[in-house]
Amino acid sequence: MRPVPGIGLAGPEREWLGHARVSLRDGTELVLDEAAITPDSIVGLGGSTRARFAVPRNEVVGVDTQRTAPGWTFLAGVLAPIAFMLLYVAAVQGGG
Repeated sequence: MRPVPGIGLAGPEREWLGHARVSLRDGTELVLDEAAITPDSIVGLGGSTRARFAVPRNEVVGVDTQRTAPGWTFLAGVLAPIAFMLLYVAAVQGGG
């Protein structure tokens, strides 16, 4: 998790965050999925029912988000099938 820079600045576009933890002025912490920062609020899905939340930005004191580097995600997606194929070949040759 890392703090999102510029949380106090109102940008003209929506910035997608993915999974985020939002800290409010009153001490409440919200965990949101599919979260995004808009010019006037932070929106996302939260709670056990995955209800849509919109929190005014002036009530937010901090946002933490977890981001995965695209390169690592791509590398894991390429290497996982190769590793499974090698394990399968080793199992077939070892069992025969």
